[in-house]
Amino acid sequence: KVFTETTRTNNARTHCLVVEAAGERYALPLTHVVEIVAGGACTPVPGAPPAIKGLFLLRDTVLLVVDLAARLGLQHPDDNEKTDNNWYVVLDHERGRCAFAFEQLVEIEYFSDSNFQSANTPDSVIKGLFVGDNSNTLLLNSDVLVDEQIRTILASHHQNLSGQQHDTTEASLR
Repeated sequence: KVFTETTRTNNARTHCLVVEAAGERYALPLTHVVEIVAGGACTPVPGAPPAIKGLFLLRDTVLLVVDLAARLGLQHPDDNEKTDNNWYVVLDHERGRCAFAFEQLVEIEYFSDSNFQSANTPDSVIKGLFVGDNSNTLLLNSDVLVDEQIRTILASHHQNLSGQQHDTTEASLR
């Protein structure tokens, strides 16, 4: 069995952003969500894994953008959709902010924890499943979603940008 039913005595709720990627519903806890923005053109990152769409400029901040479906190892229903993600969700992570691209913003929803089935592996990108009357929604583990490859690119990216900003500041002081 992939998911374990959990029994809770309280009526706790989890507040999530629900998105669609590769035709599936996924929930991200709002505690990690900074903002949702309309997707745009990305600058490719040389040598990056296929899940990395590239770099995106958002109000003078450069963000690393990851294709959510590709990060989850999913095939897009239509190959044309792979490059046409309509939305980016910006997540706060210990090494900086990054964005995940997805096809459709579904809703912001409170899920009852009594309808939650936990994944059996704590280090999985899928934390569990919210079972609904009309549809099921997979809860993503935000900490695992940003994997070591993404962390390395984020660290390198932030170090390079900090160096460039430092060089620009020194040049303007001369």
